[in-house]
Amino acid sequence: VYLAEETRLRRRCAIKVLHPQLAEDRTHVERFLREAQTIAQLEHPNIVDIYAYGEEPDGVAWFAMELLIGEDLDARAKARAERPFTTHECCAWGIQIVQAMQVVHDAGLIHRDLKTSNIFLARRRDGEEMVKLLDFGIVRPEGSELTATGVALGTPSYMSPEQVRNTLVDRRSDIY
Repeated sequence: VYLAEETRLRRRCAIKVLHPQLAEDRTHVERFLREAQTIAQLEHPNIVDIYAYGEEPDGVAWFAMELLIGEDLDARAKARAERPFTTHECCAWGIQIVQAMQVVHDAGLIHRDLKTSNIFLARRRDGEEMVKLLDFGIVRPEGSELTATGVALGTPSYMSPEQVRNTLVDRRSDIY
């Protein structure tokens, strides 16, 4: 992910680029571009905004998204001894995560990689903090069979038992 400036609107943004080694496999390119399309369709203040996406003639796949300032929930939790947070903050984060996931599930999608490093605590211009849900790289429609047989995608520590076994998952897997 790179810091960039959109030249016409003169707006700073983040550019996510698919690693060149992964770009050699069309399956990875299609999954990456599908991630951008999926996020762009999910309009919610707690889901990162996508501005544009594409694939260059040389095979570079990319998408531009809103630039977030802050840290992910994983980093925040690890720093809690130095920077404690309140129960009220935890509840506020939880409510925002649930609201974002409701939009994902209402769209008939399963995130399949909901974890602390994919939950970003973005600092707004007014200083307030808000949750942004990130990384829809392995999202899939509920009930679909996009993952190849024998391939379990996700982060093992956060995967539901159904994901680990690579059996049919539904929205309950995200809640797990």
